[in-house]
Amino acid sequence: MNLSQPYYIEPRRGSGHIDLNGAWDFGYMPDPVEPQQVEYSMKANVPGTVFWQLYEAGRMPNPYVGMNNKEFGWVDDQVWYYRRTFTLDAPAAGQAMLCLDGACYFTRVWLNGTLLGEHEGMFGGPICEVADLLNAPGENELTVEVRACNYKNPKFTPRNTHKDVPFPIIPWNLMREDSCLDGDFNVIGLWRGVRIELLDKTHLSRPYLYTKGISGKRASLHFEVEISDPLVNELKAKVSDSRCNCMDFTFSFYQGNAGVRQDRKLEVLVELTEHSTGNKVYSVREPYSPYDWAKSRSRGEYYECHHYQREIELDNARLWSPAALGMPELYDVRVALFENGALLDEETFQTGVRTVERVFTPGDKFRTRWDRFWFVINGQKVFLKGVNWMPIDHFLILRREEYRWSLERARDMGVMIIRVWSGGGIPENDDFYEICDELGILVWQDHPIANMDTPNWDYDVLLSQVCMNLFRIRNHPSLAIHCGGNEFNPYSNGNLAAMSVIENAISDIDPCREWVRTTPDKGSAHIYMDMEPTWYRALCRQLPFLAESGIHSFPTMKALKQVISQEEIDRPLSDIFTSEFEKGNPELRNHFVEFIPERIPRMLSRASAIVDIDGVSLNNLVEATQMASYEFYQVMIESLRENYPVTAGIMPWVFRRPSVAVGVQLIDGLGNPIAPYYAVKNAYKPLNVSLALAHATLRPGEKVPLTACVLNEQGEERDNLTLCLDLYGPDFTLLDSRTMTVSTCADAPVQRYDMGSMEMTPELRDRHFFAVLKLSNEQGAIAQKVYWPRCLSVLEDDIVFAERRGDPAPNLFIRQGPHLKTQIAECGGACLEACLLSQGWDDGRQWVQIKVTNRGEKPAYPVTVDGETLPCAAEDAFFLLESGQSRVLRVEFLRREGGMEKKIAVKAWNSEPVFVEL
Repeated sequence: MNLSQPYYIEPRRGSGHIDLNGAWDFGYMPDPVEPQQVEYSMKANVPGTVFWQLYEAGRMPNPYVGMNNKEFGWVDDQVWYYRRTFTLDAPAAGQAMLCLDGACYFTRVWLNGTLLGEHEGMFGGPICEVADLLNAPGENELTVEVRACNYKNPKFTPRNTHKDVPFPIIPWNLMREDSCLDGDFNVIGLWRGVRIELLDKTHLSRPYLYTKGISGKRASLHFEVEISDPLVNELKAKVSDSRCNCMDFTFSFYQGNAGVRQDRKLEVLVELTEHSTGNKVYSVREPYSPYDWAKSRSRGEYYECHHYQREIELDNARLWSPAALGMPELYDVRVALFENGALLDEETFQTGVRTVERVFTPGDKFRTRWDRFWFVINGQKVFLKGVNWMPIDHFLILRREEYRWSLERARDMGVMIIRVWSGGGIPENDDFYEICDELGILVWQDHPIANMDTPNWDYDVLLSQVCMNLFRIRNHPSLAIHCGGNEFNPYSNGNLAAMSVIENAISDIDPCREWVRTTPDKGSAHIYMDMEPTWYRALCRQLPFLAESGIHSFPTMKALKQVISQEEIDRPLSDIFTSEFEKGNPELRNHFVEFIPERIPRMLSRASAIVDIDGVSLNNLVEATQMASYEFYQVMIESLRENYPVTAGIMPWVFRRPSVAVGVQLIDGLGNPIAPYYAVKNAYKPLNVSLALAHATLRPGEKVPLTACVLNEQGEERDNLTLCLDLYGPDFTLLDSRTMTVSTCADAPVQRYDMGSMEMTPELRDRHFFAVLKLSNEQGAIAQKVYWPRCLSVLEDDIVFAERRGDPAPNLFIRQGPHLKTQIAECGGACLEACLLSQGWDDGRQWVQIKVTNRGEKPAYPVTVDGETLPCAAEDAFFLLESGQSRVLRVEFLRREGGMEKKIAVKAWNSEPVFVEL
């Protein structure tokens, strides 16, 4: 029996909820068999996936370490079995819904020896009613078989578009893919939880509450919930997919619908309570009589659950807002169903009152298909600051504390929206959306299509997967917008059917939310040009939205040490431009996301401005790629903010890697923020400044205009602010300081100020110099930015100069210098001190507060704060600390397996490091 169906069953609380997670018997066979034929020789922790479960069982090495991933090729061609027993004390009074919330990919399920059926898909299900098969009281045995999406299918490739090869609906970056690191991995197993919900035959299902509009302090809401009927199998209710006869479905009411009610007296209770205060602000309990389908002359094969709905007016509504704009206020919702005064069922969930709309930006329209990318949140137009999101672990080991760690980093960075990317992403776990609700982070939800055409998809499977997740996540106020997927043509013949399935499902199930077909499309762009980031100022003047852009960099050194052998860490790097690199550094090569010939020089050309790439050490290469990325992300974001409101948002690629790898990233695979994270955090500050340089690579003798911008999209009004531009020479000697008094106002999101110009004098030839722009009030700095342009003699060649300035050109590879780290280290002059002010534990996190002071005569740069082993997030890092200046910083560590950090290192390139013992 085919167990695919679209209807989600929500988890309940109390004795009716049976949690089947935990230790299961675990084994495998080369071919599908009956459960009793399997030798269950291992234990597996559910939820989990096969690769990691094999490691936890001691059968295979850690797949993330060294070259171990190459040893797992056999896994896909086995059939995997999970088994566990559980007991029930009493029989199910009504229905028992067995819910597998995520099984990947082909599944069969047995309960007490009876085959329930088979299922395809990984994003929800199978779900089936099992009351008649349970032993109650008594012991029960549940067995689940899973097979990989490419099980024994030699024709299958992740981008296969041949109609004779069925294509699984699974992100291509979660299956074998030769062009990336993760290509040796494949997600298989019970990656989400397993549970049984014991329900009355008349029960609630799929409640939905959303905001229709807000007027002043009054909010208009719509609420609806389905009520099951013993006469209807709710998991078999037909939907308008290819399994239904189109004429029958569309003519299911050809005899009309008399609307006759049953002689049953139900009552529905709906309550809303402010989560932050505990005040109950809305409550209604009213009678409801379900329909008598037969007497209403409805056709029996199309009976469905009943739909209770009502409109709610809420006075003095507390609005849910992104944390960057306000408070994410939540409401606790309770829905209960009674019959003759007895409670039949109840559900509770959290939601928020908020509106998210989109309007056109004021820029020009360039194509027939142009869309609205200026987001309006609770009536306020915003420059939308976001990031793109991949799963936090490639094997989908999705621990709540890891979600919280990463999402708190996003909130602290000033992120308003996270795009859950479809190419390697998933409809995330409930923990993800719950924490986004709590922290005030909007979610842009991609759906499954990514980088391909889909003529060979099973659209019934697609429909069931999309619908099940829409039902599951639609009450979360963080969920803001749906997107068909990533980098595909939604208008092609090969994708029109899949697009119709997704778009229609959203229209039916989650009509309150905005929808875009894909990105890039209709005014959103993905830009990955190899160029200096200052070119964004010229290229994005009429671009409404930058949905992806970023550059590669290395993870932290402490992360690399946990996945690469000490022998290879200590070994000198081979020439990365030759085949000798792969031979001499195989483990490091194995930890590149995309080791693509044309992309490696791009990363290294940027890094060549920081250190001498020839003969570079691994530690220096890590620092150089990250520092080059810092400059890139900072200037890119500033360029787009300066163009507001024509450009109305950006989502840099990508927030965190699911494994330790060289790739585009702000946080590495172990959860460590790297340099570009701090660049984005600094660039996302609401009241900010930028130095709008047209170019970062300059010509000797060139006179460079210096335009400072005050960025204030949120309309903050301030008087008597000081705007200061300090210009330092190559040795950090102060050359000039320019200061003016400015004010900000609500209707001027970008204010530009002429700070004069600077001539590229002979002493700057083939050197970096430094520009430090600050916005301050009486209490101190509100925002500070550091720039390190370079004056290069190679641009004295008129042909080279014309090439560099005519069109965006690849970064220059700087072999002879200047190298930023070397230059700063040679100038010296900084002297860091650090002391511990306080420390403690908060929700299992270790935290410290330290004071860092520069006692030297020159600025210290870049100042970094880090621990030795644990993931570490500092309040700020890679910043400039002026002579005599002090900063107090909070530093947090994510504990794993009971570990704790014992020492913090505070460093700058022109100072001796200092260490704080904890």
